[in-house]
Amino acid sequence: MTPKGKGCTLIDFTYQVAVVTGAGRGLGRRYALELARRGAAVVVNDLGGSMAGRGADVTVADQVVAEITAAGGTAVASYDSVDNPEGGEAIVRTAVDRFGRLDAVISNAGIFNSIPFDELSAEDWRRMLSVHLDGGFYLAQPAPKPSPIPKSLKTMASSRRSGRNWSPRSSCTWRAGTVS
Repeated sequence: MTPKGKGCTLIDFTYQVAVVTGAGRGLGRRYALELARRGAAVVVNDLGGSMAGRGADVTVADQVVAEITAAGGTAVASYDSVDNPEGGEAIVRTAVDRFGRLDAVISNAGIFNSIPFDELSAEDWRRMLSVHLDGGFYLAQPAPKPSPIPKSLKTMASSRRSGRNWSPRSSCTWRAGTVS
């Protein structure tokens, strides 16, 4: 634990390795920066797609890696998508190949689709599920395989709700699926 002010301590992540998906923007970016500030080596995973889940831009992850390294931290970019088993395996492999281990995964990648629930197409719904729900599985699933990933691997799925057009029903549905 690292001291921080009166009666408050911060968890020290020195010698820990964390993967943060969706780490190029928003909450994921903040998670990656904070973990690095506390000593973790961070795999900054972001496909760099639009908030609606379209396209790709490697500079999104690269900018966060540059910010972490400029502050004296350690990070590597990963541009793989969490929406398929190969992508999940590649993200985990990036951590193990680069840092020799993996201690924590923050499954934060998401599609911020402001389409009202009753107007959401089946295609949009499936795309959201493939990232939000399946993505968490595809990251956690490689953990039990023989590797330097400890049995005490910590995983966390983040959730958020913002804006008047965001449908809490669709958001809650796919994030609730990651609880079990």
